[in-house]
Amino acid sequence: MSQLVAFGLTHIRYPEGDTLGLLLAFFALFPIFIHVALIGALLARREIQYLFLLIGLTMNEVLSILLKKLIKGPRPESCAALEMCSSYGMPSSHSQYMAFLAVLLSLDLATHWIRRSQCDVVQKVLCALSWPCMIIVMYGRVYLGYHDELQVVAGATVGIVSAAVW
Repeated sequence: MSQLVAFGLTHIRYPEGDTLGLLLAFFALFPIFIHVALIGALLARREIQYLFLLIGLTMNEVLSILLKKLIKGPRPESCAALEMCSSYGMPSSHSQYMAFLAVLLSLDLATHWIRRSQCDVVQKVLCALSWPCMIIVMYGRVYLGYHDELQVVAGATVGIVSAAVW
């Protein structure tokens, strides 16, 4: 395996010279970008919808941490090369976060569509982009060696169920 390098100031590692790995490392940062953007939107617009979304995403993250401590599923052996596998891997919190967001945006879009027979274009675009971003993040977690397929599917399942309940 080639030398691993860190992606900027983060702890996401990818194989040196691997353009796809670099792109997937960038996508792994989406949960952080989304959380920061939501905090900014909340501060700028002061809409309760952003507050509820932030609370839901944060509670979803807490659930992921609790499940990891309860299940104690180890990360795959490929994670040893990353030198960052001291935490448990089941379920994937990245997959859980992105699935929660995609389902919540979809449910919100469906609710607005039913009530008003129209939706904001930005809302439609965000909803449409959330699903492929979720898939890319899930694929990236496996590709980069941080999780196996079962862990990302479990994370996405927990995220979907959590969003539906929320």
